[in-house]
Amino acid sequence: MGTGFLIFGTLILAFGIFMCYAKNEELKGAETVSAVITGFLEKKQYSKYIIETVYCPIAEYEKNGKKITAEHHEYFNSLTLRHSQGETVLIYVDPHMPKKFYFIDDRKGVDLKGVAVAVSGAVILIFGLIALVIE
Repeated sequence: MGTGFLIFGTLILAFGIFMCYAKNEELKGAETVSAVITGFLEKKQYSKYIIETVYCPIAEYEKNGKKITAEHHEYFNSLTLRHSQGETVLIYVDPHMPKKFYFIDDRKGVDLKGVAVAVSGAVILIFGLIALVIE
């Protein structure tokens, strides 16, 4: 039983580390440009007993004299939405995916989801080690 926990914990830990790595790699080749928030996509997000409205910022920027409209890579709820329509912001844009962007402050820190997955994997790994020692 302990061996199963070790294998599963190692896989989950590795996946969490990969999630953190992937976020940094995704922004590595990005260019910094000035953009204006032109609006928000809005959708309803359903969980067990809660219906929540979430928003995806839409930004417009110029590249080589051409205006490009891009969507943020994720949606925000009203509490975590940090920018407003008409605001001029600095964004990261991957030249290979010009219709998707990240805010400059998205790069700060680590991917909390990746950290949570990695910590979960480490806890499972520890339980596997304890189970092996007890057997």
